Amino acid sequence: THQVQQHAQQGQQQQQQLCTLLLQQLDALGWQYMRQLVPDLSTLCLQLHDAAGRLHTAELQLPADFPVSAPAVTVHLPKAFKLKWLPGHTLSQLVQQLEQVGHAKRIMAVETAADLKGVLQQLTRVLCNTTLASRCFPARLTSCSAQDLL
Repeated sequence: THQVQQHAQQGQQQQQQLCTLLLQQLDALGWQYMRQLVPDLSTLCLQLHDAAGRLHTAELQLPADFPVSAPAVTVHLPKAFKLKWLPGHTLSQLVQQLEQVGHAKRIMAVETAADLKGVLQQLTRVLCNTTLASRCFPARLTSCSAQDLL
């Protein structure tokens, strides 16, 4: 029974240490990210916005030896998220990685839009210089531009 009591005390100490650590990290991160914390401290849900302003929830399964070991992260983003974790990393560093994924997604969207604009401009040049344009857009031939064709 003495060993059982000692084991229970160790478990309580670890739980208190984890609670203190999480409070410190959430203070540093900012409580606006906090969505939910399971009472046994095994799961933490954070909410964050991507570059387009959409809300995302990241569920973190905290291992018993957090932050030595990385939390398991479940988040639904259009781009895959792979956590890079070193012992001692913080929730702030995790959120920075998640936000970088959102920022990279926005950059990709801007590049895709720029590529699309280039394709549309090429298409416009080709269409404006063909007989197809004169048949399809006879009233617009005097000033043929992407705006006229779209």
